[in-house]
Parts: sequence; C-alpha cells; structure tokens
Amino acid sequence: GQGFRDLVDAVGGVQIYLPAPVVDEGQAHANFPAGPQTLDGYHTWLLARIRKNIGDPGRIERQNMILKALLDRVT
Repeated sequence: GQGFRDLVDAVGGVQIYLPAPVVDEGQAHANFPAGPQTLDGYHTWLLARIRKNIGDPGRIERQNMILKALLDRVT
C-alpha cells in the first residue's frame, strides 16, 4: 500500500523494462507501454497489482521484476 509507494518515491522511482504492454481498463484504468520506463510509487504499485490476462503467476513474475528494480535502485 502506501508504505510501498512512499518507499519507491523516496528513491526517485524504479526503472523497469516491460517486454509487452500491460493494460487493464477495468478497475485500474492502467496503460503501461512496452519498453523501458521509470515509474513513481503509485504507478509501480498499480503495475504490481494488475493480474488481468496474466493471472497470479504472471503478476508474481512482474512483482519480482519490480522488487529487483527497487533493490537495484537502493543499492
């Protein structure tokens, strides 16, 4: 939640690479294009929560990618 968003914002966002677009026009109204990008806390949190079209395994894989990017930013 909010603590995660604050942490990401405190380190200046995270840099990630999405191999394919991530879109969820349902509850999240999110649209992340493919390619490299730097995300703030809110958008990182939003991306981590989306499971539409990928289910839980894909969401977990994306969350691991986000956590690695956050760790890289902190260290």
